[in-house]
Amino acid sequence: RADETTAFGGVSGARPARSAYLFTSERNGAPRLAYKLLTAGYRVAISERTLEAGGRRFPRGTYVVRVARNDSTVHARVDQLARESGVDVVGVSTAFAESEQFGIGSESMWDLQPPRIALVGDEGVSQTAYGATWFVLEQRYGLTFTPVSTRWPGSGDLSRFNVIIIPDGSSGTLNRVLGKEGADHVKAWVTAGGTLITMGAASAWAARENVSLTSARIVGADAKPDSGAKADTAAARRPITDELLAVTSPSAMSGQPVPLPGSHFDVILDRTHWLTSGYEEPRATILLDGSAFLTLSKEGANIGVFPKTGKLHRAGFVWPENTERLLRNSALLIEEPTGSGHVVLFANEPFFRAWWHALDRLVLNAIVLGPSF
Repeated sequence: RADETTAFGGVSGARPARSAYLFTSERNGAPRLAYKLLTAGYRVAISERTLEAGGRRFPRGTYVVRVARNDSTVHARVDQLARESGVDVVGVSTAFAESEQFGIGSESMWDLQPPRIALVGDEGVSQTAYGATWFVLEQRYGLTFTPVSTRWPGSGDLSRFNVIIIPDGSSGTLNRVLGKEGADHVKAWVTAGGTLITMGAASAWAARENVSLTSARIVGADAKPDSGAKADTAAARRPITDELLAVTSPSAMSGQPVPLPGSHFDVILDRTHWLTSGYEEPRATILLDGSAFLTLSKEGANIGVFPKTGKLHRAGFVWPENTERLLRNSALLIEEPTGSGHVVLFANEPFFRAWWHALDRLVLNAIVLGPSF
């Protein structure tokens, strides 16, 4: 049965191409195709800007497989993998750009490195979050990774990998298991060029003061239990009505977020960043649970931000006078450069139960592009 990655795809245009094969990032199968080509030994690049090739205009985030930089097997292999990935590939026989400033030989092209992925599991990582991440990466997109224990990043030979993923779990347990020395060991690896991807509570761990893998912090981390904004005080003085009795909690009147059971919110995306390659809409709707809201990064790029004003909540339960007030102008997705590498932090669990697909490409972009940017 055809699924979302195999229903379409293949090479059109020049066959065989004399110059290059190009495919855009608009489908989730695009980073999969790039990954498959890279790990098979082919050379792949991506364009940071709009480009022209073969008389056609291609958007930023277009992958380019140049014929001259690969052996003769590339023609059949691109077509085969494109069909398996459900991606439309265009073959072109000229690199000349007639109207656009950039072509496939311009400085806007970035050569990509093959990702070598470690997936952290065991103590401190949620079994369901690990399972969802495993399923999405391996079963849905065919990415290969090495499972490692939670303690390994703190003392192991991290140079074997250029991508490490820590799924959602427990910030406190990760902090206890890895400790300050473990966090410093991870940070040294990132500084040397590694890409660390954290999700949910793992991002909360990365944002701890003693870890400091990001300049972002957890919203309300330094708030006192009885502290609150003026809005909270005013709300507390209002007469309690029947419709509030079922949803208002004493802890909701504080400077700390009250945990969410799972609700939908809008985020505004930075569509100039490489992480958002393939995303053309300015907003996306995401699923958020828990209470680990991230403040905006001071030193990195805030790729996905909950809107400061306007529409925010889409569906699901929220705590009155707490959730929206504290979530606004906080970050869903951060890319924090550290030395030659970076930390990519998701405030939520992007692969939630393996059925939430909207953020798949953001994670795949972090994996496939992170080691090269």
